[in-house]
Amino acid sequence: MLNQRLNMTPTPAIQAPWFTAATWFFALFLLTLPLKFGTALNNIGLYTSLLLWLISLWRGELQHPRMTPALWALCGYVLVVSGAIAINQIDTERSLNSLKGNLLEQIYCLVFFLYHLRNRHQPWSLLTWLLAGFVLLNLCTLPPALQLWINGSHNLTVDMKAADINPGYGINAQFYLPLLLGYSLFAPLARWQRLLLWLLCLLSLILTALYDMSTALFAVMAYALLLVTRALLQRLRLSVQQLALATVITLIAGVGLFVAVAKDSTLEKIAGQYQLISSGQYYELLSARGGLWALAWDCARDAPLYGYGYGEKKVQLICSQDRYVHHAEQRGNQQGLRFVVLKYGQFNFHNQYLENIFVAGWLGSLCWIALFALSLRRAWSQRHQPLIAWLVVPGLIIYLFGCLFNGLWEGPPVSKALMLLLALAITTPVERVSKEHL
Repeated sequence: MLNQRLNMTPTPAIQAPWFTAATWFFALFLLTLPLKFGTALNNIGLYTSLLLWLISLWRGELQHPRMTPALWALCGYVLVVSGAIAINQIDTERSLNSLKGNLLEQIYCLVFFLYHLRNRHQPWSLLTWLLAGFVLLNLCTLPPALQLWINGSHNLTVDMKAADINPGYGINAQFYLPLLLGYSLFAPLARWQRLLLWLLCLLSLILTALYDMSTALFAVMAYALLLVTRALLQRLRLSVQQLALATVITLIAGVGLFVAVAKDSTLEKIAGQYQLISSGQYYELLSARGGLWALAWDCARDAPLYGYGYGEKKVQLICSQDRYVHHAEQRGNQQGLRFVVLKYGQFNFHNQYLENIFVAGWLGSLCWIALFALSLRRAWSQRHQPLIAWLVVPGLIIYLFGCLFNGLWEGPPVSKALMLLLALAITTPVERVSKEHL
C-alpha cells in the first residue's frame, strides 16, 4: 500500500545469505539493547553481526548506501573528537576505550541500518525488533513492581528505586514509548496487534509514572497531543478560529491528562521549581541542574576550539580543579563539590549540548548539530510518508529535547537505537519503501 501511495517500486532485495545471518544477530542485539541483564547476549549479537557483515561485504553481496551531507557532518565530528584525544593527551587510554565502546559502535549501528535499508527495504521490521526490546523491558519490570505492591509498599517510586529495578527506565521510556505509540498507529498491523500494543503502551505509561519520570511523561503527552492535532486537521475542515480553539482545548486536555497521570511527587516537584525561581535560588533548579550547568559552562567554554576529546567522564578530572570549584562557591554555587567528592565517571553535566562543547569544542559541536539538522531537513522533505512524519521526525525532536536534561549521546542504550531514526531520515525514499507485512 505504501508503494502505491508513493508510486515507487524499490530495487528488489538482494539474496545475500551472509547478510541475512548478520541481520538475525543484529536483531538479537536490538532485542537486548535496553536490558540491563542482557549485556552478554547484546555483545554476542553486535559483534557476530559485525563479522558476518564484513564477510558479506568481502563477498560482494551488498549494494552500498549513498553518502549524504549528514553523514559527512558525522565524519567531521568523529575526526574532531578523536583528534582532540591525541592532541590533548588527557585521560587518553580511558577516552579511547570509551570511543571504541560507544561512538564506534554507534557508527556501526548506523552503517548497518543504512545497508539494511539499501538492500532489504524493510524499515518496519527494524522498528519491530527495536521496540520488541522495550516491550521485553516492560515485561521484566512489571513482576518486581507487582511484588512490591503485593507486599504492601506505601511508596512504589521510592521502593523501586531502592530495589534498583531497571534504574535507566526513564530515559528508555522517553525515547521508546512515543515510538511504540506511533508504531501501534501507523505500522501495517492486524487489529488485535494494535490492541495489544495499546495495552503495552498503557503499561509503559503506568511504569513511567511510577518511576516519577516527569520528562518522559511530558514527551509522551506532547507526542499524544501532536497525534490528536493531526486527527483534527485531517478529519475536520476547520477555520483559523476553530483551529485555534481546538488547539487550546487540546492543550487543556493534555495538561489535564498529565496532571491525572503524574504522581503527587511529580506535581510537587513542578511546584517547587516555581518556588525556587520566585526566591531567586536558580542554582537549585531542576534537581540542582541549574548550578551544575553554570559550573559546566565555565568549564566547557575554556575548552579548546576542538574540545578536550571524546569521553565525557573526564569532566571530573578537569571541572574539579580549584579555579572552577572556588569560582562557583564565590557565587553561592555548591555544585562544584560534586566533582570533588564523587569518583571518576559518577557524574556528568546532565546536558548533552554542554558536553558537546566540552568534548568536541565549538567545531565538533557544530558538526554534531549539523548531523541532526541535515537529517531532520531531509526527513521533513519526505514527510508525506507516515513512517517519517509520525515516527522519525518526532523521535529525533524528542531525543534532542531530552538532551537538554541528560547526556544521551555517550553511553545510554538509546544512543544506539537512535541510529535507526537517523538512518531512516537520511536514506532515499526508494531505499525506505517496503511491501512487508508484519
